[in-house]
Amino acid sequence: MPRTTPLFLVCSIITPSFIKCFNTSPGVFGTRCAAAGAFSPPLGHRLRSSPYPRTSLLLSSPASETAAFAPRNTALDPQVFSTGYSSDPDLAVAVQEAAMAALRGLPSAPDGSPTVDLAMVTVSSVYDTEYSPSIVVPTLIGAVRGGGGDEAANYYRGGVLHVVGATAAGIVSTKEGEPVESEGARGASVTLALLPDVRIRTFHLENEDVPEGECSAEEVAYALGLKDFVEKQALSLLLLPHPAFQSSMSDFLEGLDTAFPGCDKFGASASTVSSLSRARLFRHDQENDRDRGTNTLTVGCVGVVLEGDVQVRTMISPGVRAVGPVLRVVEGSGSTVGVVVQEPPGTGEGEKPDVVEDPKQYWPKPTLAEANRVMKLLSDDDAAFMRQALLIGVEQSGMVGSSPSDLERLSKGLGHRYAVYQVASAGMKTGAVTLPLGSVDVSPGMRLRFFVRDGEGAKDEMKALWSGYKKQVSNFVVSLQLCTRINNIANEFILSPS
Repeated sequence: MPRTTPLFLVCSIITPSFIKCFNTSPGVFGTRCAAAGAFSPPLGHRLRSSPYPRTSLLLSSPASETAAFAPRNTALDPQVFSTGYSSDPDLAVAVQEAAMAALRGLPSAPDGSPTVDLAMVTVSSVYDTEYSPSIVVPTLIGAVRGGGGDEAANYYRGGVLHVVGATAAGIVSTKEGEPVESEGARGASVTLALLPDVRIRTFHLENEDVPEGECSAEEVAYALGLKDFVEKQALSLLLLPHPAFQSSMSDFLEGLDTAFPGCDKFGASASTVSSLSRARLFRHDQENDRDRGTNTLTVGCVGVVLEGDVQVRTMISPGVRAVGPVLRVVEGSGSTVGVVVQEPPGTGEGEKPDVVEDPKQYWPKPTLAEANRVMKLLSDDDAAFMRQALLIGVEQSGMVGSSPSDLERLSKGLGHRYAVYQVASAGMKTGAVTLPLGSVDVSPGMRLRFFVRDGEGAKDEMKALWSGYKKQVSNFVVSLQLCTRINNIANEFILSPS
């Protein structure tokens, strides 16, 4: 049967209520799906240069009549993600408890030596001061095989075929069906996945392995150890780079576009609580590991390539709130915004200026001057954040007048009105600001707004995004069922003896 079920939510920032919403009725839209919990990659920057780094990612299974890979009885075996969390002060105990909790969410293990296809682990970097991170993956695999001593767990005696993960300054996970979020505290989150019909491969490369300049697809794929995937089109790549790998990230992503055009790329950066600890990456590939063992790494980038009956859908919640009036660019080019002017009240549907009426506010000004003017009208907290990180949202094409409510727009699947970027540099003499290079092509007439961080707004946006996605999937399933019914009626009519 075609599968159209949303399978799994991956996020660097996610709200508790959103996790709870996702966990309800995991199989409501389809016939071959079960889900539990949420995988939490490290709290860190997204891999793309736009918009402001607050990301959620959704894995869902596509509608496909035939399976690309069938390592198990695909007519019976579901695709399942299950997550466990522990905050035990002992690192080994925390990883073991998290793995046990995840195992309890998987189907009963069949006879023989069944395996878990993919495990994703995130541990707090706080442990680094007392425990060796090298115990993380062996402890995880041992627990899955039956070393946890938990009679309620469904042990998979064959272990785990693939493992990736990283340390993090903060973790978002689930514990006993309830959302958990920790930052700067000890904790471990483990997600176990059963993925029939999906071909999986992990990889690791260092900065010097990234091809520079123009390279062929074969050269890039060989550097990743993925040369047998080079002809494949429908690929998804999860990337977990070390912070020191950021200098090579642009070349790396360009290389991936060369080797695997059209593939979906998503992930988050490893992170640490302080300079006293080091960021770590975890990687294990039982089938194709060059080193034939477990890896705990301090450099480079680890990743997972997924091919087959799985798709990646990206949902973005910037976690920001617009402040000040709507602005229009008077002078600007490239990624630099030079002079702006305030739009008259009511120009943007549903947008009301939150500043006091003053004729001078409608005069053209350098962007920094306008930012300083707006800053004086904000609360102390918002003004402090704006001084620390200046965020500018650029209105995306086709968004004018689409909906008076941002949340309503997201719930309808129309996307964000503004793409939000952090200012990369500013000219003190000219008052111009420059956005990340290549992120946007500024031109006179474009509409802008200033933004500040807003955690509560991010929660509401994620709810709206998820609601919109569920509506899209539900509508597709209804259409599919209608088409199937019509097809069955047609077949009955054609085959009827009369």
